[in-house]
Amino acid sequence: MIRNDIRKNFELANHYSNTGKFKESEELYKLIIEDGTNDYGAYVNLANLYRKYGKSLEAYEVSLAAREKYGPDLLIDQFIYFYFLDIHDYVAAEDMLLDCLELDPNDSSMLIRYADLLIITGCKDKDKIKYFIEKAIENDPNNNVVLQNCINFYSLKLKYLKDLNFLLEQFFESQIDEFNKYYTLGLVEYEKRNYKQSYEYYYNAFMIRPNNQTILYLLNELKFKKSKFYILRMLVERFGGTHLYYGLLIVLSIVCDFIGLSSYSKYFLMITAFITVYWLITYLIISLSYKKLLKENH
Repeated sequence: MIRNDIRKNFELANHYSNTGKFKESEELYKLIIEDGTNDYGAYVNLANLYRKYGKSLEAYEVSLAAREKYGPDLLIDQFIYFYFLDIHDYVAAEDMLLDCLELDPNDSSMLIRYADLLIITGCKDKDKIKYFIEKAIENDPNNNVVLQNCINFYSLKLKYLKDLNFLLEQFFESQIDEFNKYYTLGLVEYEKRNYKQSYEYYYNAFMIRPNNQTILYLLNELKFKKSKFYILRMLVERFGGTHLYYGLLIVLSIVCDFIGLSSYSKYFLMITAFITVYWLITYLIISLSYKKLLKENH
């Protein structure tokens, strides 16, 4: 393959990749790699192509081959890290990130991924996580990936709300993609459990990209969560669920019966019966509506 053919095939492979033609793109990248000259970009893009289509193992194997040929490299090693993350080998994932940070201690993408890994593995040292996040921002304050991860972290820790608002301002100033803006706002409101507002933001994102499966899933979930029956059911469950509910009914019935029998008053018995039936009907309505909503959601 002559040099011009390599460049032409590389450009065509990139075009196929961007237009969703997986097989055609894969074949051209492999052809360039088989030729063995100027194939670094083909290795990286092929690994990225596999990653894009959920073929984590294939991306890992291509990255290993590239690493054997070119040595440790940030672009290549990130796919190895992703593979370890996918198979939940967090020790190997951390080792790979540390290797990357040895190559470039100031790489914001690797710093933010290390912070993300600490969160995933349940690190209790929030100051350590915050250190890597702030260092990533300091090194690259306009990096959308960095800002997005920072927002995700601060959304989960609402005590940093002041920092979150500052980051949102930075993110929107650097972000030209309207979809990402609405998606991020939806995420923040979701973490605040403001499901109605979150639904509106996600719906705006859906109108921009109606085929995005993640947004469709989130809209479906939020339609379920913002239902009044879901809220009522959650209130019941929060205060002890059905066992506590029926327990209160029994205790109340016994007390009212005891008072009613001791005073020979029929009114207490009538009140007992009314309250018992009313509570049971209310709970049944909530439960049946909840089950119906759950079935529709699935």
